[in-house]
Amino acid sequence: MAKYEYNRYKIIIDPESKKTQGLRIGDVVRRQYFDTPNLIYSLMVVLETGVDIIGDKESHYFVGALLEGDVPKSGELLDFVRVTSLTDKSRGGALYLTASDSDSPYMDVIDGLGFEHSLLHLTEKQRATSFTFPISGKISNPEMLLVSYKIRASHGTVATLTIGYNDETDGTDSINITTDWQYKLTTIIADYPAQYQRELKITPAKSDWCEIENLNVVRLSDIATFSKASKARIGKITGVVDPIFGKLEGYGAYFQNLYATKNVNIAGTLTAGDENGFASTFYVGKIHKNTIINSVECGFSNSIISTKSSPVGIGKVKQIPNDTTLIVQSSSWREARIDKLYTFSIWIKAGQGNITLYQNEHRIGSIVIDGEGWNRYRLAFKITSSDAPQMTITLMGTNSNTLVTAPQLEYGENISQYQPTDTHLNETEDYGAWFSKGGIGGTIQNPLLKLNDDGSISSLDNSFVINADGTGHFSDGRFKWTKDSIELKDVTLKWIDFDEETKENITDAAGVISVQVFSSNGNSFINNIISTTLTAKVYKGSEEITDTLLNNLFNWIRISENEAGDIIWNEQHMGIGNTITITEEDIYRKATFNCEVLIN
Repeated sequence: MAKYEYNRYKIIIDPESKKTQGLRIGDVVRRQYFDTPNLIYSLMVVLETGVDIIGDKESHYFVGALLEGDVPKSGELLDFVRVTSLTDKSRGGALYLTASDSDSPYMDVIDGLGFEHSLLHLTEKQRATSFTFPISGKISNPEMLLVSYKIRASHGTVATLTIGYNDETDGTDSINITTDWQYKLTTIIADYPAQYQRELKITPAKSDWCEIENLNVVRLSDIATFSKASKARIGKITGVVDPIFGKLEGYGAYFQNLYATKNVNIAGTLTAGDENGFASTFYVGKIHKNTIINSVECGFSNSIISTKSSPVGIGKVKQIPNDTTLIVQSSSWREARIDKLYTFSIWIKAGQGNITLYQNEHRIGSIVIDGEGWNRYRLAFKITSSDAPQMTITLMGTNSNTLVTAPQLEYGENISQYQPTDTHLNETEDYGAWFSKGGIGGTIQNPLLKLNDDGSISSLDNSFVINADGTGHFSDGRFKWTKDSIELKDVTLKWIDFDEETKENITDAAGVISVQVFSSNGNSFINNIISTTLTAKVYKGSEEITDTLLNNLFNWIRISENEAGDIIWNEQHMGIGNTITITEEDIYRKATFNCEVLIN
């Protein structure tokens, strides 16, 4: 039963310094400085604060439980700063500046160390005769757990605190309880493996009632390191682990929230994505990032499609065997990039262990799997020549429960947000933009051109749609198209809307019979001087067939007005052939002549 017996130290402020003590019970405090050749470091939890009178002057102090690091000694710098709190979320933030840590120099804004990764957090005060609480998350030897809480009872008594499962106990502690609220801190080191679900029990020996508040169970490692709590960093960002971009590298600035006004200028890549890591909003930068062919298929050899959802929101999840290979590119692509630095990244969910990676037959390194759900892992390497017919990445040392998704291979030693690819890659170094949701024009909520969740593009009223597979339609499906065909449904096309060439092509193809009337002296006459000959010519397609028809098949009809202004039909010129002579006697004011040809 591994209760950790921490030592307590009283840190007193020099009464001549005129400083006051701003710490509170439950604060996690830290000191760190470099005293050649040693780095001095101490991590403590504040158990008590107060003021002593030394001489006639006040001297503020705190009593702290030393959890990690060096024992505080007289003559050393004892300037402790608060990095978080185990009892008060509003005291969870701090500004951390270092030039001595690994991957320094950098400045971090940290927050949430004591709560965001808490294994058990009681937000409301509870009253009972005894308590049992399940502990979330996996705990394994030799992790140290901090149990921070306030407690009181109906009368003074002793209680037993245990952490364990079934009949097995990781650690136990005996605590004295009074009728007043008291702050308690218990530290226990887990004895057993991670597969067992733990619970916390607090059992008073005798009490009418017992009350607990501000109960918080957290790993020591989660308050001792800042990698999971960095909200912003300026300087060397190597080591920062982001849920979307994975482990960051190099110098720069990292922010979880960024607001900027006036002028914002960006050179390089601008990516906006969802919380899972898929660039689901927009991407502006180099178009060709992920060089893996059909990364959404995640086509590892001998793998099985899993029903689990991908953490990046797109693509297949595969359950892979112990050794598996992924075809990433052609041999010609590989040979053209010998000694070029590329980085392979992939999302993996597996138990703890190491996975070795190979590019073709060449070992390129290994990655350490931490066993805590989905995480993105990366490995940079220089491409090496091979006689293999394709460029492949092989994973060795996985277990049968390993899940993988979203592989990416990109130029350089840094990884960017996952860029899904299909069977077609745009081999270009150009810059451009890509959008998958939202729209253009109109309003933000109702754009003129909509980019839909299913990958299609449509107009405001859906009269125009392009589907994700390249097919589409106009006018609610009356005009549809695919790569190879066009389909018309309930579409009216008027003859007068076609040009002469189109009419000729249509009639030639269909063998259509047509009649055209020609005037020997124009179509307009003035001063009652009228004299012209009208000739009707008959065509089958583009071939004239007038001479093959008898005269009695041609019927001329005049439409005119009489002196009263009434429209009259005159059918006196029936069966006289394909010509007719018009004089002033045939027209009063105006007339129209039509020729009907009877053809079987």
